[in-house]
Amino acid sequence: MFRFTTLFVFFAISINAYSNTKILFLGLDGLGANYLSRDNAPEIYNIMKESAYSLNMQNTLPAWSATNWFSMFSSTATNVHTIKGNIQRFPKNAPPTFLEYARSQNSSFTALSLHSWRNLNDIIGKGSHIKFDLLKNDDVVLEQLLQTIKNDQLADFTFAYFQGVDQAGHNNLWGSKKYFRALKELDNKIGLIVKALKNKKIYNNIYLALSADHGGVKMFKLRSKFEHGGDRKDVRAIPFVIRGPGIRTGEIKEETRIFDIMPTFAFAQGYRKVPESWLGRVIDSAFKDVQVTYPNRILEMAISTTMKIKFQNKRGKNFDVFTPVSISRKRGYFPLGDVIVVGKNESIKKVVMAPLEPGLTAHPIGFEKVLNNRKSALNPYNLTIFNPIGPFGYICPGEVLVPKITTFQPKRTNYICIHHSYLQKVNSKRIWNSWGQMQAKYGFSFWSPIENAKSKFPLRTFFSRRHKRDMGLDRGYQINESKVILSN
Repeated sequence: MFRFTTLFVFFAISINAYSNTKILFLGLDGLGANYLSRDNAPEIYNIMKESAYSLNMQNTLPAWSATNWFSMFSSTATNVHTIKGNIQRFPKNAPPTFLEYARSQNSSFTALSLHSWRNLNDIIGKGSHIKFDLLKNDDVVLEQLLQTIKNDQLADFTFAYFQGVDQAGHNNLWGSKKYFRALKELDNKIGLIVKALKNKKIYNNIYLALSADHGGVKMFKLRSKFEHGGDRKDVRAIPFVIRGPGIRTGEIKEETRIFDIMPTFAFAQGYRKVPESWLGRVIDSAFKDVQVTYPNRILEMAISTTMKIKFQNKRGKNFDVFTPVSISRKRGYFPLGDVIVVGKNESIKKVVMAPLEPGLTAHPIGFEKVLNNRKSALNPYNLTIFNPIGPFGYICPGEVLVPKITTFQPKRTNYICIHHSYLQKVNSKRIWNSWGQMQAKYGFSFWSPIENAKSKFPLRTFFSRRHKRDMGLDRGYQINESKVILSN
């Protein structure tokens, strides 16, 4: 039984529920956004020119296919659905996928999946309204999809999955000549799909979307058989492209994640409620008729010099993690993440905090667990790190550390996210890594934004990565000082 909650977004219009507009979604396994270019994927770039798109959508960890396809279809993070690998059994009480949810809202909703990977039968969802065609390879998937288009048999939601690029990455390394050859073959297939839609004169009447689950990095061949390189940008950044009725054209500049895709599809088809378990947000700026506004009010912030200690690491190069505490006379100020101090001689002088101000700031809507470090004979510490997820258009610039191994998320109302226009992107630097310091399951590192030394609004936040020397997608921000003031 599904539980639903209203999805609050700022809209200027309403769309009839349960739209008959069809979605054709192309799943491109193993296609990292960093490998795309106009030269090696001209057909994809032709679609992007008339689409809303992002080449910096972030997937979830661990970067396995089953983990990310299910995170996408169920709009949840790994710590919710617990699928951490391709051979793991799917939980009986898994969160509802988009296809299951849509059917619960619309009894006539139909879905078709054309794929050559058996795991997708479980990942996509269950129900008699879903037709699965388990096919031999990508060529047969293409042939079947073209025939489906020709015969006017597209379902309300049609999913066509292509795995050739992923296979080339595993067999020949990501970024190799054979990888790019597979990408070119995939791009040609997409060109044939577009041509078929135009021949049937439905290209402008349906939503055409594409995305991936993960990318990969160049590494020695044996290792490439078993993993996608950990928490690196070439692995974490995936493309997302959507075109169709009412879709804007241009780059999506807000922060997006893999679990935002299905809420966006739900909105495109007219659904206005989502399952309570869903973590994703509708990508508002992808739609022409959704009014996307940038607040122009001044945000009043406060400085905290009082810190509550959360964790101390005294092995090797030590670090301490604190939570800022509000000492403003007005109270009601919240940290934008935990803060970190590295080294024995460094101390925290002050940290900025923000109030709950509708339209400017908001509490996180949930958390994604990004890392844990389990106690062992060589490692005396247990810790878990969560990444707060803000409403669409808001950014939570810092992560939250819990000094134990846990799947229970931190309390949302203890932290605050801020509208992205009140932050400025800055480079980050690595301030600590686990090499020789802690015997973690994953080599990991802490990174912090390189803030202006004279800043009146220091964040002192940090983010973590499951790789010692790679920042993945840089999450470094500093306060836009032209839009904020300090409270007395």
